[in-house]
Amino acid sequence: MKLRIARNGKVLGEWTKTELYPLLRASKVFPSDYYWHERMNEWRRLAELPSDKSVLATPAQRQKLRIARNGKVLGEWTKTELYPLLRASEVFPSDYYWHEGMNEWRRLAEFPSGKSVVAAPAQRQNEGYQL
Repeated sequence: MKLRIARNGKVLGEWTKTELYPLLRASKVFPSDYYWHERMNEWRRLAELPSDKSVLATPAQRQKLRIARNGKVLGEWTKTELYPLLRASEVFPSDYYWHEGMNEWRRLAEFPSGKSVVAAPAQRQNEGYQL
């Protein structure tokens, strides 16, 4: 299926998902561009395109975070992969994270830009956080 890609209100072209990956890698199209196909009601950001390819992710989203609890490493996930685990309470804001380049482990609750997801459910509701 061909996806129509647009930026700033101008259609750039139509490509399949497979054709889009090299264009994304080469920065010819961007995750901030919009896509549409005939079965859609509205345009959506290319970053929202369902994909098993990490090419749609930013470098920060592709970076693996090592997560630990009680001194035991639970696994390594990208920020994007962590969100569903946090929502499902499989990892917690009280767990620790570390990634290459860090000097020490930190609480997941301290993770930058993850405030809305790492906040406790009651805190998200009370403070108007969005998932």
